[in-house]
Amino acid sequence: MLAKIGEIARQVALIALLAAFLEMLLPEKNITRYVRLVLGLFVVVAILTPLVEGLRIGPELELAAWDLRLDQVAAAPIQQGKELARTNEEAALEIYRNRLAGQIRALVALVPDVKEEEVTVEVAGDGERLGAIRRVVITAFLAAGEKDKGGEDFASSPGEDQTGENKDAGAKVIQSRIINMITHFYGLEPGQVEVKINGK
Repeated sequence: MLAKIGEIARQVALIALLAAFLEMLLPEKNITRYVRLVLGLFVVVAILTPLVEGLRIGPELELAAWDLRLDQVAAAPIQQGKELARTNEEAALEIYRNRLAGQIRALVALVPDVKEEEVTVEVAGDGERLGAIRRVVITAFLAAGEKDKGGEDFASSPGEDQTGENKDAGAKVIQSRIINMITHFYGLEPGQVEVKINGK
């Protein structure tokens, strides 16, 4: 304790000598009061610094402040919150996928000769493009007895074996229409859209 008092006295004496020296060097008297104010602050700092250092508990307190680790009881709510956020994200993505599939079904229904359609959508679940469409798989069922551009039936009708070129050509035209429509509407690459006609 006596060493700290001696250190405080030494610092205050040095500041007092510095103040006297500065007062002699200053040409104007109106600046003197500002110098005294600043040197008075130095005196306060010189007195308080050793006192504050004596009040510190030690390096353990500083380490505890930077190395804050939660025990298992305190970390449990944080883990539950993360799991709940993950569950909510998965539920939101499922709703998003279903709505996208519904939109695409409605678009495919606008294509002539398509009677029924099934749509599966894969979306990105993580990363910077959360919810971006990765892949769309469409299965289109054609109406029975529909005609292609040349007037020939390409969907099977009773008593006929319709496995010829007209059926394949008509199916390819419909497949191409669906791919073009979905890629343009959603800004996808053609490789991201797969179309199956009549489940093939």
